[in-house]
Amino acid sequence: MKKLNSTIIITAFICLILGLCSCSSKPQTLPNSPFTPGQVSMTLKKDITTKQEVLNTFGSPNIVTQDSDGNSIWTYQKNASITQGSGSKFYWTVILAGGESNDGGITNSTRTMTIIITFNGETVSNFKTLATNF
Repeated sequence: MKKLNSTIIITAFICLILGLCSCSSKPQTLPNSPFTPGQVSMTLKKDITTKQEVLNTFGSPNIVTQDSDGNSIWTYQKNASITQGSGSKFYWTVILAGGESNDGGITNSTRTMTIIITFNGETVSNFKTLATNF
């Protein structure tokens, strides 16, 4: 009889631990992107950064033009719709109690990043950025 009681206690304890471990919360993180104002200013250095470095970091530009002096102008336009959800669930085992708690919400936002880079030969001579978040 004592062995049966200790088995029930151990089983209940394991179920309790598993139930507590089933708490979940999924924080939303944004993927790493070179298209942030901080990353742009860290990457682009006037008279230092080359076209190849820009291609390696940002990929192919959306638009390539030339100004009246023959300098290349590359324009990048990136848009992102971000949906973030938050919530938590807490489960108990059937032996101890039943139930679920859910507290969550959804946040939507849109981000736009425009980068205009002017090259003098093979290096960046000037750049401008515009970032919006709404």
